[in-house]
Amino acid sequence: PDDAISDEELMKNADTALNLAKQRGTGNIQFYKQEMKHDFAYRLEMENDLRRALDNEEFSLFYQPQMCVYNGKVSGSEALIRWRHPKWGLIPPGMFIPVAEETGLIEEIGCWVLKTACRQAKEWQEGGFPDFSVSVNVSARQFQRSGFLNDVRSALRESGLEPEYLHLELTESITLHDV
Repeated sequence: PDDAISDEELMKNADTALNLAKQRGTGNIQFYKQEMKHDFAYRLEMENDLRRALDNEEFSLFYQPQMCVYNGKVSGSEALIRWRHPKWGLIPPGMFIPVAEETGLIEEIGCWVLKTACRQAKEWQEGGFPDFSVSVNVSARQFQRSGFLNDVRSALRESGLEPEYLHLELTESITLHDV
């Protein structure tokens, strides 16, 4: 009762605390705190912006080189996604991937990453680096989706990249879900 001045506001605040408790897992209890209102508004804005980000071409892939320890040559790269938000600037994946996973948007974003990374690797191969490979991070939700294998096949087929040059790296979240 100290968290609101009206019944409606109290119910809204209780709902905010309930949503946070659900996000944190079974058996979790959360008491409403004033900061939750700000966090909830920020998350809601991020979720809405994330839904438009693919259509607005706001995502970019950065490629971290992978070196062969024996000869020191670049043998491939890891594709790392970044979000160029029109208001907040460059956002690292740790800030938006959890929201994308919770909302299911990770599947569409992950598919875009796969296709873009495969296309780029094929371009590098055709540009004089015939054995160049690319590594792509895959989230638990994306990996467990029934259409994931078809997404991989499609990305390889469309780009012309041979399968042995695509490396899929399972993110940490996959080991925490259904071991």
